[in-house]
Amino acid sequence: MSKTVVKGRPKGTTKSTFIKDPLLDPYHIVVDENSFNLVQVNEETKKEKVLGYYSVLGAACEKAAKLQLLQDKSYGLMEFKNEYSNKLENLKKALIYGDN
Repeated sequence: MSKTVVKGRPKGTTKSTFIKDPLLDPYHIVVDENSFNLVQVNEETKKEKVLGYYSVLGAACEKAAKLQLLQDKSYGLMEFKNEYSNKLENLKKALIYGDN
């Protein structure tokens, strides 16, 4: 006799909440009862890829900021630091004050 394979969330779990903001593009954050999940959506196929699971919202935002800087470009150390700091500062302002 074969086992029944059950897919999806276990009974009793809550639904997910989504944080979608232009500051996070092309990523968004899925909030569930256990973690903040950084997700990227493939524009062509519309499939979602989870890039990481974080216990703190700030850590998910920091990863999104870092990934936004990954492009075919060479940075000087101070230039990368400044760009990364600016992205983080904008995300922090949005989180704390609601400014975009």
